[in-house]
Amino acid sequence: MNISDHLEDISLSLEYPRYHNVRYVELQQRIERLQPRSVLVLGCGLGQLESILPRDVKCVGVDIDKDRIKKAYSINPKNNRIFYNSDVFDLDMDMKFDVIVMSELIEHVLDDVGLVERSMEWAGGHIMVTVPNYRRLLNRNNPTIGPEHVREYTFSSFMERIVDPLDLNVVDWGGVFFEIPYQEILHIVMKPLSRHRITKILDRMFPVSCTWLYFLMEVGG
Repeated sequence: MNISDHLEDISLSLEYPRYHNVRYVELQQRIERLQPRSVLVLGCGLGQLESILPRDVKCVGVDIDKDRIKKAYSINPKNNRIFYNSDVFDLDMDMKFDVIVMSELIEHVLDDVGLVERSMEWAGGHIMVTVPNYRRLLNRNNPTIGPEHVREYTFSSFMERIVDPLDLNVVDWGGVFFEIPYQEILHIVMKPLSRHRITKILDRMFPVSCTWLYFLMEVGG
């Protein structure tokens, strides 16, 4: 089974929005380019990302929601996959990871700077963060987004609030334009990987329309 079909099956079984699949494909591809031996996913949710990373990569997922951790285990064979039910700030772990991922997490946290700084204790190379793009008009006016978020980010505000104070080196950044009108129709006529290729072109052409931004950073670079 390929990545696209796998994610679609998980979407149906766990009842999570299928449009998230494109984000996981983007993350998976960028992480694999780094050839990590270990990945830590903070705010791992249902464990979708861990399920599509290579099986020889050690993955540790952390989430504050106990039910999500149970579901993460249900879709991830235990070999090389470990999940913790914990608040990141309370996590006691003496390990280093090649890549740390925080996808759609820091905008929900009061102390976003402290969270990223805490993650640096476990970083052995790179940190990847994704956040909704506040420059996108549909994000600004979406009533389902605002109440859940402590703050929103643009490229400039992320650099000023997170990157510069923590002395992180951004080695790559960009966005993905995947929540376009009639998204559900696209899910019927086009597989996630195909949508990913098209939306990757669109996000370069219309950056204000990117649904979310990603930042790949080196620690102490």
